[in-house]
Amino acid sequence: MMAWPDQKRAFAALQKLDLLVTMDTEMTATAELSDYVIAPRLTLETPMTTYMPESVKYYGTTRGFPQPYAAYTPSLVELPAGSDVMENWEFFWGLAQRMGTQIDVTMRYGNGPQAEAPPMTFTLDPAGPKPTTDALIELSCQGSRISLEPGLPPRIRPHYLATEHDRRVTVDMVRLMRRLAAAPPLASLIVEETFPGAAMPDEDEAIIAAAHRDQSCAHAVGTCSMGAADDPMAVVDPRLRMLGLEGLRVMDCSVMPTQPSGNTNAPVCPAGNAPSSEAII
Repeated sequence: MMAWPDQKRAFAALQKLDLLVTMDTEMTATAELSDYVIAPRLTLETPMTTYMPESVKYYGTTRGFPQPYAAYTPSLVELPAGSDVMENWEFFWGLAQRMGTQIDVTMRYGNGPQAEAPPMTFTLDPAGPKPTTDALIELSCQGSRISLEPGLPPRIRPHYLATEHDRRVTVDMVRLMRRLAAAPPLASLIVEETFPGAAMPDEDEAIIAAAHRDQSCAHAVGTCSMGAADDPMAVVDPRLRMLGLEGLRVMDCSVMPTQPSGNTNAPVCPAGNAPSSEAII
């Protein structure tokens, strides 16, 4: 009740309700007016994620985490003996169970034009087995890069050929290689085209479909990009020192901000040699 601008009108409206049920961790002004007060578990008594504090960044500046960030922690404190507190979702699960209705849950990853991914909806059926809070968190995070299952590796999605530029470059590359292979003197040394294969039509869609069978190989760069301290994508500074952490440097291809046009062997040698002369081992 205290959050309403006109508390007198809110007080009068709440008093006129036939039934008022409140979920609160303490006897607030609204709880004192309620017919029933449901005591939920407290923060450390339940598994938690950073989904809510992350989401507030869409509602104003200086709120939440400006960069992608996520954390999960299991419950850390056991419930008191004989406690009848419950998770918030358990209350609504029980209501839906008694009403014989399903629960549609929609997860939104951002607000309006700032959405970072399309909304995702899943359905809970209270007629079936009751889930755990961890199971609900897993459902709400399905498709994310990091699984909540301990020991499972991250889900890596390179998004090959996801942009029109990548598809255009791939088609042009295949056509250029075919022209080079058909020209003398190289043509006399080639027995057959093995990939995508001579039977593959010289059409954009066919070439792209064949290229989807491709995969990454060598020369991976950029996972620990070098940049200035005010560069939001930088992990190390121009001297390859880890930003925000003392005594650690990165000296391999991962510090390259962009993919070099040639083999990575030559540029990575000075990347490892130069800072090693000033690093204390």
